[in-house]
Amino acid sequence: MISGANITTGIYKTPEFAIAVCVDAPNTRFPRHAHKACEYFIVLEGEMTVHYDDGQRFELQRCDSHYVPVGVAHQPETVRGCRYLAITVPASAFFPAGPAGLKKR
Repeated sequence: MISGANITTGIYKTPEFAIAVCVDAPNTRFPRHAHKACEYFIVLEGEMTVHYDDGQRFELQRCDSHYVPVGVAHQPETVRGCRYLAITVPASAFFPAGPAGLKKR
């Protein structure tokens, strides 16, 4: 379960990749998890820290990006809040099957 609040404001999906526009409230922490897709974060506003099992952590600020390989367990967290893009390749490994295109929630 995510502690804090995470809102996905839009998703653009093709068969090859998906881009989600995400907004995390301050003090949002995702549980440790891994994906069957690689994930790439691009911070638009705020700050994000990505934690790994081996003790590494990457602190990201506006305009920073970070790549998470397929199957690697990670745990993103925001202390002050963050707006970012989450890009996944392939999209089918992360988002359920459905029509491509922008979806507003």
